[in-house]
Amino acid sequence: MLATAAAQDRLKGLLSVTVLQATDLPKADWIGENDNFVEIDLLLAPKPTTDLHIKRTHTVAQDERSQRTQVQYGRNPVWNEKMAFSIPGTHKGPVSLQISVFDEDIHRSEFVAGGAFDLSTANLDKDWMEVKWIDLKDLKDRDGGKICVVCHYIPESMVGYFQKKYNAKAAEVKTKIIQGLVTRATGVATSQINSMVGL
Repeated sequence: MLATAAAQDRLKGLLSVTVLQATDLPKADWIGENDNFVEIDLLLAPKPTTDLHIKRTHTVAQDERSQRTQVQYGRNPVWNEKMAFSIPGTHKGPVSLQISVFDEDIHRSEFVAGGAFDLSTANLDKDWMEVKWIDLKDLKDRDGGKICVVCHYIPESMVGYFQKKYNAKAAEVKTKIIQGLVTRATGVATSQINSMVGL
């Protein structure tokens, strides 16, 4: 039981996804510009199906499996926003990303276009980075433009290395601060003692 709990808590790796930009998105509003945001869902499941890109409603709450960008306007928006997804240590199968673009409205956000980034062939034991232009489709399976994302995967072994490096640096900074406080306190105490003694 303890081994299973430890495996669930353990991280297999971190997947960083940067949503750069989209081009030629379908016009969603009759008047004015699209108010676009992107929602990315991490799917720890079999390879994406042909209708994976159809996600009709956006997820209200964000969590470690579903995240969204801020709103950018027009048919060629630029976001340049980074998200991080953790891959659990228990996960053995393929990974894919479901990417959905929505037009934000006051009452209800409307699906604009979506697509999938199939990472089933990605090696989750090594560090890798990929820049990908993904074809998007609208609800009627028509051309919905393209979106560019950068995926950078860091396996747990490297995460651990960076954490240890960070912890070592943090300990070094903490030691310097304590040394500075001790030196200052010692200096104040020494001068008080000297003034009391008359030196």
